[in-house]
Amino acid sequence: MSKKKAHLVESALEVFYQNGINATGINAVLEEAKISKRTLYCHFRSKDELILATINLRHERFMQWLVSLIQYDESPQQAITSIFVGLDDWFNNRTTTIGPFRGCYFINTSVESEPLDEAIAMACKSHKDDVYELLLNIVKPISRTAQQAENLAEQLLLLKEGAIISALVRHKKDAIKYILPLIEQLLIVD
Repeated sequence: MSKKKAHLVESALEVFYQNGINATGINAVLEEAKISKRTLYCHFRSKDELILATINLRHERFMQWLVSLIQYDESPQQAITSIFVGLDDWFNNRTTTIGPFRGCYFINTSVESEPLDEAIAMACKSHKDDVYELLLNIVKPISRTAQQAENLAEQLLLLKEGAIISALVRHKKDAIKYILPLIEQLLIVD
């Protein structure tokens, strides 16, 4: 990706995440990126294509951040706890890695642009599937069966998503303190 295209995607992500994809017109992106409309359309045929590029960039950053949270953990329990403590840091703007908390870009994009362009819908779903797979790989070693691991990963994903929504919509920046005791119970696998 060229520097100019990367800058454009970065600028668009910032503006879309700050203001929403529907409320943000192409002119706001152009102003943020300080480029011409011609340059924009040289790289992207439509706003939807640009949105898709921002989803891919956010996905890459978010997944790298999640993996960085658990890289030194020695047990699945530690790794899961680290992810939720990392979420608490994000909600309370104590991490700069993924930027200020404004909710989940993938949820926001999904909700805001219904009905979705199919490629955008699939990219948002793919992100959630990748987070599920990460959680699944973490809990497999402490699960007796594949089904138990799948159930546990799904429960953890739902807790993560619920915490994000609660932190944004209900302004419960301390949502994780209510979830950590549940996680401890879930991770006691006989």
